[in-house]
Parts: sequence; structure tokens; C-alpha cells
Amino acid sequence: MTERAAPKRDPRIDAPLPSSMMITVCNSCLTAACWQGKLFCDKSHGAGTEEISVKQLRKMGREHSSYWDADPRAINWRKHAED
Repeated sequence: MTERAAPKRDPRIDAPLPSSMMITVCNSCLTAACWQGKLFCDKSHGAGTEEISVKQLRKMGREHSSYWDADPRAINWRKHAED
């Protein structure tokens, strides 16, 4: 039996998000998962959005970082500046 080589992965997939990248979150609970409609907070109905840097989100520790890039709409590429 012949072994197959593992498919090559794009290194950008596993790269951590830069600290300065801005993520769109619910302005009530400050989570991207709520804004994306995955885990709604109690005040999500009628809540707006705001943008918070990855650095600030890491400090708050409210959710797993996989929510920050799970939805490309959550990342504001225009406001991203390289670290």
C-alpha cells in the first residue's frame, strides 16, 4: 500500500493574527461570535458593532481566537497595519 503525502497547507492559515488587526465585534458583549450569529448575548437584539484590536481581545479573554477570523467580514483589512 502506497502512502499519500499530506496536502500542503497555506502557512497563512495557521499564522497568528497580528496584534494590530481590527476585528468587528458586538458592542454589547464585545465578542465576534455574537456579531457573527454563533453565540448571541442577551443584548444582541438592537446592538451595534465596534472594532477592537486583536491585542485588546486577547487581553479581555472573552472568547477563543478562532472566532476572530472565522468570518472574513469580521476582519477589517483596511485598518490593519503590520506589527
